[in-house]
Amino acid sequence: MTTAAFIDYLTEEYRGDTAAFWKHMMADNSEEMLMQPVTKKKAALILHAMMRDSLDIKDVDWDKARKLKDIYDCRICANAVAQVIERGLIEPEKPDLFGMQIPMEDEELLSAVKKLII
Repeated sequence: MTTAAFIDYLTEEYRGDTAAFWKHMMADNSEEMLMQPVTKKKAALILHAMMRDSLDIKDVDWDKARKLKDIYDCRICANAVAQVIERGLIEPEKPDLFGMQIPMEDEELLSAVKKLII
């Protein structure tokens, strides 16, 4: 699934006000980026933006995420990764490794959206 398709799916499933989320996504992603497959890092950023921008879900304290060796491989992504881990939206590759650059399967992405929206 491309980044654009994932963003579209997320906004279609929510069916609420996604204007702020949509604006955020368009500002953060070039046309080229939108056509790329969704990595775990990108999925975390997108899901976290939806939590903040449209769902008004507050961040929780880190617990499981503290154990991830690669949590700070992307400093601007660290909190987004932690939030999706803590909420069980995306599972780490190993107990101590998130796997930032690993592409996600369509089923994993659809499951993460369902967990977030329901």
